[in-house]
Amino acid sequence: MKIQDQSALVIGAASGLGEAPARELARLGARVAVLDRQGAQAQAVADSINAQYGADGALRLAPR
Repeated sequence: MKIQDQSALVIGAASGLGEAPARELARLGARVAVLDRQGAQAQAVADSINAQYGADGALRLAPR
């Protein structure tokens, strides 16, 4: 499966079972949208992914 340059939405990505696939998808070259009710933690995950894999690696989406 080709992941490079694809976009992925990972729900519940602020920790645990959501964070791991978000990081793996970014490692494989996907742009990852991180969504979680824990906004600050989701932002921290997105920032960490961006620091490790490049500024366009992750984006945090905030629910209303």
